[in-house]
Amino acid sequence: RFEYDPEVDGIGKVNSRYEFYDEINLHRYTPHLPESESTFQLHSILVHSGSDAGFGHYFCFVKVPVTNPKKGGRTHRWLKFDDNVVSKAHRHEVFGANFGGATTSYWGTNT
Repeated sequence: RFEYDPEVDGIGKVNSRYEFYDEINLHRYTPHLPESESTFQLHSILVHSGSDAGFGHYFCFVKVPVTNPKKGGRTHRWLKFDDNVVSKAHRHEVFGANFGGATTSYWGTNT
């Protein structure tokens, strides 16, 4: 997330923690719709790693469907797309490790 900073007359990165979930129910904002049509699933997340809007690296997480007979059919898996590398991502990495509040820089050092 970025916002305008009037003190420097430029765009600054917002590093405060922002948490969200893999499902959101907006029924209280859409009471004219059935509740089943007001619930949405998260399918992808774009992450910026870097100190400001003009510097850094972007990568993303995408939820993909998979067939898993042990879990009764279809389920999903999160994948991380980072340049030309695609890897499996654990839920903690997707929802807990990328959304501000950390003191780690783009290079993995403390700031």
